Amino acid sequence: VIVSTFISVFTTLTSKDILEGDAQLTSFQTLQESQKGLSIYFKSLSQSVDLLTRKNELKYLEDPEEGEVNLEQSINSITAALKTTPGSVRGYYATETGKLLKVWPVEEEGKTKYKNAFTDVESLTDQAWYVNPQANIERDGVFAYYTEPYIDPETQKQIITVSQCIKSKEVVV
Repeated sequence: VIVSTFISVFTTLTSKDILEGDAQLTSFQTLQESQKGLSIYFKSLSQSVDLLTRKNELKYLEDPEEGEVNLEQSINSITAALKTTPGSVRGYYATETGKLLKVWPVEEEGKTKYKNAFTDVESLTDQAWYVNPQANIERDGVFAYYTEPYIDPETQKQIITVSQCIKSKEVVV
């Protein structure tokens, strides 16, 4: 009776150790897969932003000769980026000179439409989403900057901002 009790206790302890080890391994694997998925998600978010930074219409938005054409093309480019980025709240393009191009989706009669505004604003060059991308170094082929989550003053929802510096001939535009 004593021998079988000892074997039973040993088997129970061994099973418990194996289950704990399996649980730790499964948790580690789950965290690794979650991290990989999150990395892919952030990279896909930044792709739309990265593509926008390569657009000449944004780089030369304030060009006096091509301003109107560039503005229309910029609105179309930002709208296309919003359409391909699920969950986007709005798209901005802020210039060093205090211009802000803003495009945002609205629901009208069951359809998503896009509104826009191009206005003079108080300088936004002190905002983290504006300043921090200028010093960003490429990470996995991405130059985008991601803010910490914050409460958006317009929607009162928690959001992040994905931003990237736009340069023309190594000068911030």
